[in-house]
Amino acid sequence: MSRIFWADLHNHNAVGYGRGTLQRSYRIARNLLDIYAFTPHGYWPDPPADDPRMVAYHQRAFDEVLARFPHVVEQAEAAYEPGRFVCFAAYEWHSLTWGDFVVLFPGAEADLCRAESLEELRAFARSRAALLIPHHVAYRRGWRGLDWQSLEATLTPLVEIFSEHGNSFEADALWPMLTHSMGGQCRSQTACAQLALGRHFGFTAGTDTHGGHPGSYGEGITAVLAESLTREGVFEALRKRHTFAATGDRIELDVRSGPGVMGDVLPAGARRELEVEVRPLAPLDFVAVYKNGRLVQRWAGPDPHPGRGQQRYLIRVEWGWDRLSSRDVTQWQIRLDVRRGELVRVVPCLGGGGCEELCNLFSVGPDGTVEIESYTSRLGRRPINGVVLEAAGGEDMLLAGEVRTRTGSESGGCEVRATVGELLREDFWAKVSPRFSAPRIRIAGPVAAEAVHFRAAWRDEDPSGRDSYLIKAQQANGQIAWSSPILFADEPA
Repeated sequence: MSRIFWADLHNHNAVGYGRGTLQRSYRIARNLLDIYAFTPHGYWPDPPADDPRMVAYHQRAFDEVLARFPHVVEQAEAAYEPGRFVCFAAYEWHSLTWGDFVVLFPGAEADLCRAESLEELRAFARSRAALLIPHHVAYRRGWRGLDWQSLEATLTPLVEIFSEHGNSFEADALWPMLTHSMGGQCRSQTACAQLALGRHFGFTAGTDTHGGHPGSYGEGITAVLAESLTREGVFEALRKRHTFAATGDRIELDVRSGPGVMGDVLPAGARRELEVEVRPLAPLDFVAVYKNGRLVQRWAGPDPHPGRGQQRYLIRVEWGWDRLSSRDVTQWQIRLDVRRGELVRVVPCLGGGGCEELCNLFSVGPDGTVEIESYTSRLGRRPINGVVLEAAGGEDMLLAGEVRTRTGSESGGCEVRATVGELLREDFWAKVSPRFSAPRIRIAGPVAAEAVHFRAAWRDEDPSGRDSYLIKAQQANGQIAWSSPILFADEPA
């Protein structure tokens, strides 16, 4: 029976060009993720000749990565703990002509190939049983967008459709590609456009951030449906495209058709019936079916208003903000207790940025106390961090705790105390010092988990000989998850 494991397969730090130590990256990854691949920048065979300063900058980093790559591989091997934490050795290969790829190795053996062409890189990957996962694919071809014509399906079963670069799934949608110098989405390069041409590939999302913070919230995360948390089990699931991609919130998807699950290839003559289940972390805006990259069915999200009595609530806690012009980093120590109820789980929504030394971490003690070590800053993309608590109880269930902060030389803090009944009427807010623009903590109105749990079935009444189907689930807060497509075809290539 497969389980959902959460992964970041594309992340950078100071090994090469970036920030934050490798040790810090592993500390964060072990806390926030089940699966991690650190991906230093390895080589760029065709850099822009008209920008020699940029070329020299990258070449220095590539030389450093080549020298340190044996240590990178050793660290991945040392951190691997079957059943607890899976990590892979990997690196990134750039190209203006063919696009950028993560080279992901299956086991303890890994080395760095400075391939001068995609053909050479593919030959190297085949010899190492490695995968090539392209990313930020929707940039224009020739501007480090993917050369889709050159893909080899056995080496590239997966495509990264979301990262801190933005959304490569479709053009003119949420999360546009605004943050880098290659421009925005090119419509013909998006995953939807390529699915419309009949291609078949699964989806990943990875942070691709350069601040050494794996799993950084809102910058991409991959769900892997694997039978075991081992390198062998995870790598097999990746090869089979048993994955889905999410922007940040760990929305859980289950998409099936008969014996097939997301990523599978089923006979063209099989019944085209999808069974869809979505377990979100917030009210759903909609759930949609895409056939061959085109929207064909859209359901509105269920009514999020909870019933009365005992139930499971999703309670979102966020902290940060501070002055708009502040260059300070606020350090947070937060303790939260659920009283007159039961804590079921804690889902991290913790992101990096603005600091390369501090960590965002959480733990749950044997008594159910949640301890959070965090930092926030206006210097990062998001000035807040958060967690979602799933807790079972009634309206008298109490969330209580203590907050201690340090912002520059200023110490602060506040108490947290609110019942579910109170939170259903009004959000809880507190600030950690008297000044007007002090950092704040917010507890949002609880959401009943079962009320927003979505289930549906859909049948294609007009199938053709070759069709792919995927699910897009979008929450009201803008967080999205995309299932890898199920393909119906007699020939999967």
